Amino acid sequence: MIRNMIKRKTRSVLPMLLVAFGILCASCDSDNIVFGEVDEAQYILSGESFGFLRDVNASYTEIPVKVSNVTTRSVYLGLTKATGKNVDAAVEVNTALVEAYNEAHSTTYAAFPAAQVSIAGNGALSVPQWKAASAPLTISLTKGELGNGDYLLPIAVKDGATASMTSGLSVLYYLVQVTDATTPGSTDKPGGVKTLCYVEVGNANANLLNVGAYVLKNSEIPFFDIAVLFAANIKYSEATGEISLVYNESVEHILKNRDTYIKPLQDKGIKVILGVVGNWDFAGVANLQGEILKSYAKQCKIAIDTYGLDGIDFDDEWSTYTSSTSATAYADFLASQWYPTWAPSGTKMARLIIETRRLLGPDKIITVFEYGYGRSLPADVDGVHMVDIIDYSMEAIYGSWVANSYIGMPNSKYSPLATWVNNMNPAVATLRTRATTIASDYGFMFFYDLRDDDKTGYLSAASVPLYGDSVKIAEPLRPHW
Repeated sequence: MIRNMIKRKTRSVLPMLLVAFGILCASCDSDNIVFGEVDEAQYILSGESFGFLRDVNASYTEIPVKVSNVTTRSVYLGLTKATGKNVDAAVEVNTALVEAYNEAHSTTYAAFPAAQVSIAGNGALSVPQWKAASAPLTISLTKGELGNGDYLLPIAVKDGATASMTSGLSVLYYLVQVTDATTPGSTDKPGGVKTLCYVEVGNANANLLNVGAYVLKNSEIPFFDIAVLFAANIKYSEATGEISLVYNESVEHILKNRDTYIKPLQDKGIKVILGVVGNWDFAGVANLQGEILKSYAKQCKIAIDTYGLDGIDFDDEWSTYTSSTSATAYADFLASQWYPTWAPSGTKMARLIIETRRLLGPDKIITVFEYGYGRSLPADVDGVHMVDIIDYSMEAIYGSWVANSYIGMPNSKYSPLATWVNNMNPAVATLRTRATTIASDYGFMFFYDLRDDDKTGYLSAASVPLYGDSVKIAEPLRPHW
């Protein structure tokens, strides 16, 4: 199982955790994604200052990049601590590293041509005295006449840097996918109501691609706007003191093969976001705090960047810190070292959302499943008005209708109905009535558990009142894999 690990520095009653710089590394080979982890311990505990090369927008050393015309990246030289004197270095394209990379990773990348790379300022980087990072340096990649395909671009620190470079952190590998310029499709439909669908990809007859198979009959616009890859987990290890973002086998398979399962939906204009839930232990989305909270939010950010996802969904389920899991599990939590300091609250969940929004920026989607402490987010936390940073939220009890959001989301960003597609709950007649109300009074509708059987009739009970058009299947429904 792949995980982004936060490692404890001491063995206190509640471990204090450190985040490694490099957590996930991904290759652009269609079915070959390489994962790596940078061991920061080799320099973080030393009294000496070490240098490292970083991409401004990525905290790992192997970075997927798409080039259809001209693409720019920014890099900087960082130090583990300021030295009190200027530190200088320079970077260059080093295609000699491609062969060694391919041999080490069993890949067959061609080198991205150095002639199609422009590095500002002749690659010079300088860290002023008393600072720990240089100003960013822009690197431009131009497609030109280069054929479509996958290439490798190593950007390396030249010999002669005035700082000792940390082993393994003096080279950035850009995994370049050269493609034709394409414009994603659109899911905009009459009336403007957005739809979101959870897909439990671990089910034997569920496939994320089926979200894109349903379109409106006449316009052939996708019925669903957002697909939730359900779900990644937050996991605490009592034995090792690690808190990790972890994936089950099915989620891992989809992420490793994003060009097969995720990109086709995005090409149709459907946003794909990662669902996050608990993992039947004491850690959850509603009880993290301090540096541990920041570390987990960073892991989510790295996963979204690495796999080209469009955002994240927070669901406070399957953590054992509430009585809603089981009486025994809840009793274990109350008797554990996690209680009461790490008791859950809506405020703690809100702070995780705030930190995740800070890292993701304004363009990624954040949704909240209104269940558990997802129902008790305060209106304002630390000066942040929560409804301003959450894109959508939804009622969580399938078949039920809750007219007003528990957390104060406006009707335009809230689904009052939780529709369980596989169980056809609510029934068709009720779904039609509820969808009529949503079309006139709300802007969002939530669906759960789409599988590989034909649900055109059921979904049409929603699509006709929402958009004035029934649903059809535009491509074959797919089994699990």
